[in-house]
Amino acid sequence: MLVSSKAILTNMALIYKKRFEIFFGTLLLVLFESLFISEMIFEEFLLSIFYILNVCAGMLLAKEYPKLLCILLFLLTASVTSELITPYCIDPKLTPQIQVICYLLFYSIVAFLIVTQEWHATKIDRSVIIGLMAGYTSLGMVAFSIFMSIEYFYPGSIQGISSEAGISKEGTILYFSFITLLTVGYGEILPVTPIAQKACILVGLMGQFYLVILTAIIVGKYLQGNNNVEQ
Repeated sequence: MLVSSKAILTNMALIYKKRFEIFFGTLLLVLFESLFISEMIFEEFLLSIFYILNVCAGMLLAKEYPKLLCILLFLLTASVTSELITPYCIDPKLTPQIQVICYLLFYSIVAFLIVTQEWHATKIDRSVIIGLMAGYTSLGMVAFSIFMSIEYFYPGSIQGISSEAGISKEGTILYFSFITLLTVGYGEILPVTPIAQKACILVGLMGQFYLVILTAIIVGKYLQGNNNVEQ
């Protein structure tokens, strides 16, 4: 029994050490798995599974933050509960609104956790670099949740959203969220209300601050570590 307990603790430690890789991998499944399988199959059956895996991976990031872990557990419970009680709701339209708020809070907390852990990293290795990528990608999910919330509560705020050609509204807003974060801005989708325009400014600033500040800090620590080894 003692040996088993030690083995479990060792495995948990190894899993926690790979937390950035696990979160980033599950997030990539959410974003890009539909490239390889039917969109209908993905949205009907696999998307929810990948989201749950990604949420569990996000909870792994909060292992050493009990209060935040409790909040993430509450958000997961609220999201699942709202889905289960949909047939009994007076207004089923409330379900996606509840879920998108849960996702907004979840990915905001996850982005905060990644930034905090990256900021305090002393040894820059592959895991930290992957964490840097995971943090930036999670900002895209924060942006997606922000724009989805705006579209739910202020319909018509984002012009150019269409569900034609088999493209869902969620997929279009996801695309818009990431090109806004990347400051690409092709122009086929436009924010037309003040709240949507300010959200675009906020998302653009988040991406630039992340790249300019956090990435520069990680690169500086990496170079400093290499100089210390050479000396």
